[in-house]
Amino acid sequence: MEDFNRHSPGKLRIGLLLFLTLLAGGVYLGFQLFPYWMDAYDMKNFLAEKARTGQLATDEVIRRSIIAKAHELGIELTDRDIEIHRSSMDMSISTAWDLDYNFFGLYAHTFTFTPQVDVKYQ
Repeated sequence: MEDFNRHSPGKLRIGLLLFLTLLAGGVYLGFQLFPYWMDAYDMKNFLAEKARTGQLATDEVIRRSIIAKAHELGIELTDRDIEIHRSSMDMSISTAWDLDYNFFGLYAHTFTFTPQVDVKYQ
């Protein structure tokens, strides 16, 4: 008769425990980092709105509104962090910032967010 239980019960439990620990850690990190990704998404939407209405405002006014929005989201930006390129037919706005995140005090990583929008006028 063939033995269907090749692994001892202890090895199976340790493997399951290790898998569940890694899964829980991944879910925890996802919940920790999700707000930062949403802030980047909100900033990209804001840049798109400013680019669509950018023909009506100066670069300085656009920069100030972007810095105010970033401050509202808890992102530190300066004038040098915002690039605005415009012509009579289009406008592009981009910015970038870094987030230093420490994973459980064991590993530090820097995430770089770079929202950019390009809008063509008709």
